[in-house]
Amino acid sequence: MIVLWVVLVLTVIVVAATVFRLVHDDRDSSHGLMVVGSAVMIWLLAFTCSAVLWPDSDAATIVFLVPAMAILLLLVTSALALVTNTPIVVRREGLRVATLVPAAIGGAIIVTLAIMIGWLFTWDHRILLMALLPLAMIPGALMIIELLAYTLYALVYGGTHREVDATDVIVVLGAGLSGGKPTPLLARRLDRAVEVYHHVQAAQGAPPRVVVSGGKGSDEVVSEAAAMAAYLAEHSDVPSTHVILEDTSTTTQENLTNTLAVLAAQNVVWERMVVVTSNFHVLRSASLTQRLGIRSVTVLGAPTAWYYLPSGFLREFAAGVVHYRKQNLAVGPRSRPCGC
Repeated sequence: MIVLWVVLVLTVIVVAATVFRLVHDDRDSSHGLMVVGSAVMIWLLAFTCSAVLWPDSDAATIVFLVPAMAILLLLVTSALALVTNTPIVVRREGLRVATLVPAAIGGAIIVTLAIMIGWLFTWDHRILLMALLPLAMIPGALMIIELLAYTLYALVYGGTHREVDATDVIVVLGAGLSGGKPTPLLARRLDRAVEVYHHVQAAQGAPPRVVVSGGKGSDEVVSEAAAMAAYLAEHSDVPSTHVILEDTSTTTQENLTNTLAVLAAQNVVWERMVVVTSNFHVLRSASLTQRLGIRSVTVLGAPTAWYYLPSGFLREFAAGVVHYRKQNLAVGPRSRPCGC
């Protein structure tokens, strides 16, 4: 019974801390770990309750095995989906490191699960392998936990931030050009921004300003901001007088910081801001607004082609891991945003 009370207290502490952090500010991508930790503690509490209160039944075994098998099935299915999705992405987007990331992570998940299974079968048979295999499992297990936490929270965060009724500024983040025109990915962001513009205009009775943010890459003929403004002029009824260009940024962090500078330089007074990006990029962008101290901001996601979603989410996760590589080597990967 003492064990039950200990687990109960720990569960209450972890869940309460998670709720407090989410209510205080839900933009931090590390909240995913807290949510997963809370789910694990609730699972352990249910298992402990079953074992203590009904020791002669199979309740504890069922409570433990059903979620464990469901998680294992989810991991195997996800890993196979990532591997099989890679040829589709490569065929449509070209062969690049970014398009190979899903296969690499899917393969890492499969290898980690295989090592875990191998470790179970060597139990009490090969002492050396029993000692060494966990060392090989740890990096992969940490990556799997972080990936699940980040992806699940990204989906939850994006799903709970779908619409706003009032804002003073809409910021559209750049996403590359094809020649001198926005790529389909960027065009969807612009279309989403136009939807938000009209919805807000109708809801609050006054139109917001639209900031198109993106500089000129070395392989681009015009700045992303200029191409985005041209797209809005051609494909929407947003007046050019309501569009502001920020054409010097090269990263998401610069999109945000340079936009603040441009708004200040043009004496644009604002209290509320909406940032529009792709759905897979919402959580990292929101985390950046938190790190930069931008208050009263909501990040909304534009739809992405289904085949690109795995690559998109994994790219965001990998960006955080790479940016915090020193911490990852010390304590495991951290799914926090970088300034990419």
